[in-house]
Amino acid sequence: MLTYNMDVTPESVWKRTTPSEAELAQPYYCTEAGVFYAQQHFSTARTDKESYILFYTLRGAGLIEQDGNHVILSTGQALLLNCRTPQSYCTAPGQSCWHHYWVHLDGVGVAAMEPLLFPGKKLTPVQITGAKMQELFETILGQMERGNVDSMVQTGLALHGMLALCAQTILAEAETTSARQVILQAAEILRKNYQKELSLADLLADAHMSKSYFLRLFRRYMGTTP
Repeated sequence: MLTYNMDVTPESVWKRTTPSEAELAQPYYCTEAGVFYAQQHFSTARTDKESYILFYTLRGAGLIEQDGNHVILSTGQALLLNCRTPQSYCTAPGQSCWHHYWVHLDGVGVAAMEPLLFPGKKLTPVQITGAKMQELFETILGQMERGNVDSMVQTGLALHGMLALCAQTILAEAETTSARQVILQAAEILRKNYQKELSLADLLADAHMSKSYFLRLFRRYMGTTP
């Protein structure tokens, strides 16, 4: 079941395609894509759809809800959503617009990347810097009406590129958080044991990183050397 209020401006784009058997055999393929210049009352609610959807906000913000989770998708953020369970999305409260790209995509490649893109099985907005995501969406929209082998390949590469951008960002943020925790833990050891003799080897014992990398991170987060 699908309900929606298409409060979008006329320059919005919505394209559909029926994948061929060859496309359905690919790790990444899409069935619909568009760019919506959504206004204040835009909304969609769906019980299920056999696909994923990837959003990318150009301006304003959207509110996405699923399984009791809800996130605000702000400018420059992307989010992958599995449409197989009920979901809703709309222009976020207090926002006058939600200008966003979107694509319905599927394939074994998307399913394989789902654990990376849903850490902790929670909806995870990803901040994407630069214009690369927008360029990839434009590639998909440009290829959808061609319907040949080259367009199939280009679309698949673009879809993989978008998901890879999201996954790389999530992994980098997780690595940064982990590294910062190691340094904060080392700093706490120093605070609690400042009257004892401690060596750098003592601090590195549980850090699982090289001496030079540890020292560089310590100065970055603490503003001084151990």
